[in-house]
Amino acid sequence: MRVIEHSSYRSSNDVRKNDDRIRAVVDLDKNEFRALQFLITKEFLPKFIAFEGCDGCGKSTLSKNFAEKYGYSWTKEPTFTSEQADSLNLRSKDQIEREIEFCIDRIKHQEQLQGWVVCDRYIWSGLAYAKIFNPSAFNFIEKMYEHPFFRKPDVYVFVNTPINVCCERGREQNEEQLKAIVQAYSDTINLIEKFSKVVMVQGIGDINTCVNEIYEKIIERS
Repeated sequence: MRVIEHSSYRSSNDVRKNDDRIRAVVDLDKNEFRALQFLITKEFLPKFIAFEGCDGCGKSTLSKNFAEKYGYSWTKEPTFTSEQADSLNLRSKDQIEREIEFCIDRIKHQEQLQGWVVCDRYIWSGLAYAKIFNPSAFNFIEKMYEHPFFRKPDVYVFVNTPINVCCERGREQNEEQLKAIVQAYSDTINLIEKFSKVVMVQGIGDINTCVNEIYEKIIERS
């Protein structure tokens, strides 16, 4: 490898020109070029990104593909299954007790939220779903999740896919409930923006195109 000069890559415009600029300043073979391109590209990305949205929006697929493409570890919340989460919401416990169980799961999960990580659902989901299913506990968890113990994402990616598309995907969806969940996300965005940036995308179309759009929007907010 023969390095001719060093150039700083610190603006979103620079990011979009990475390929040409790297080639212009560095004489590399194909594999070396890809490795350097990856390192410089990741330099612009935040360390902790959380993906949010209602069921069927595509956030799991997009978050996994984004993590794989840009070298993040991937995890999800809650760490138990969707069926277990649904069961917990239906138990006879009072609303605060139910939210405490979700909170305990999130506390245990903090160890996995270190370094470069993408998380499928996080605190914003906790707030939005509590607003619908456990409203009497909402003020309690709002204060709980403000605590610095909980790592705050640098960026939330909200996958705002049309409700009719979400209903057409996978398991049966309740359209009215999905609308209520999306509204709950909207009602709580002001709490999220105290600590994190938010970008909006639609989870429709080609996956690679969507992942590239997410990348571009994150860079624009950086």
